[in-house]
Amino acid sequence: MKYPIIASQWALIVERKAVKKLKMIVLIAPLILFLIPLVHASPDLSITVTTDKPSYLTGEAINVQGQLTSAGSPIIGLVALEIDDSFNSPVVVRSLRTGTVSEGDQIQIVDFYPSDYQGNPQSSFETGTPAYFNITVYNNADTNLNVNIVATVYDANNVTLGLTAGFSGPIVGKTPIKNIVSLYIPQGATIGTATGFANALTDWPRNSGTPYTPEKSTSFQITGQGSTTINPIVQPQPPTGTYTTGFRLHTNARTGTYTAHAAAKIGAETATNTASFDITGWSVTIDGQTYNVPVTTNTTIYNLLINPTTAEITFDAYGPTGKTGFFNITIPKSLAWGPFVVFIDDPLTGDLKPADPPPITTENETHTFIYLTYSLSSRTILIQTAGIVPEFPPNLALPIFLIISLIVTATATILKKETSRTRK
Repeated sequence: MKYPIIASQWALIVERKAVKKLKMIVLIAPLILFLIPLVHASPDLSITVTTDKPSYLTGEAINVQGQLTSAGSPIIGLVALEIDDSFNSPVVVRSLRTGTVSEGDQIQIVDFYPSDYQGNPQSSFETGTPAYFNITVYNNADTNLNVNIVATVYDANNVTLGLTAGFSGPIVGKTPIKNIVSLYIPQGATIGTATGFANALTDWPRNSGTPYTPEKSTSFQITGQGSTTINPIVQPQPPTGTYTTGFRLHTNARTGTYTAHAAAKIGAETATNTASFDITGWSVTIDGQTYNVPVTTNTTIYNLLINPTTAEITFDAYGPTGKTGFFNITIPKSLAWGPFVVFIDDPLTGDLKPADPPPITTENETHTFIYLTYSLSSRTILIQTAGIVPEFPPNLALPIFLIISLIVTATATILKKETSRTRK
């Protein structure tokens, strides 16, 4: 005999079936979510970025290159490249082609030229003074677009003189925006033709920002006092799908680990990648002669200045407050010779005083090594030398003095004989 199912029992049966289905969904859902990324884990667009060496001295050529591919094949596009120093401050930003790329259809760099502070064209700037640049960008789209405008400037030796950041934000559709930006031309910059590159990006490359349009270049003359030795970096034409650029860092650049950020966008796909390299000292050129000055340190060292007139080497060091910093600097004897006296600033007064504890100085036939420890955070170090080229080093001073003495003695003897003959 069958008994009728009452309403309460029916509701209980339905509820149990619903719970069973819900448990099944809960068990299957993670598996589905796990499989979805596997299906889309390999995007077609890819970018690489590398440097030709793992470490450099400032003044050495730093070559950065990479490839832009889609589904494994090289393609033509625009690559945004940003180089950040050990403080994560950008020192280079470029928009590089991997082939022939036409001007952007949304954002266009209409004009880019050196100027005075009012925007009037100016063709030259002296070292130790600010340079100004007029950058005009036009939004050709109907809608507002966010744009990051930034320019990189190199001297005649491809030494980066820094960045000059302009407008960053939305530009109204069908509207231009004009920027007048400035950049300080440091003492010691190479005298000659300098080059600037203006970029219009969606954001900083470190934030996956990409170029709207190819970069626009301009040139101007650097005049005044500075290096006259020109040794530009010559880059070969890269094959389709690859990009390359080269630059040098100024001697005031920071030591430590630098990061290269590369980003590109094709259609709806964006690809990014990073690479790192180290700056481990300086390569300086004086009167056409290059000297390498490597340094080992646990701090960031920057603002190197070598002054042959005062025979001084100065630089700044920075690290976490309260920690103990050290450096071991290697100085070629062909560049500077001792005895050496090291001074460091007083953290309270800023006055330079003899280092305490004193440095440990050792040497071999070709180099002097100076090791010093000091408390942090920010310190200024001065190394007083006995002489810096182009003065005569001690090993040449005596021979030159003897030669000059012989010439003077010989000349005096000849004049005395001539005078005696005249009187007779």
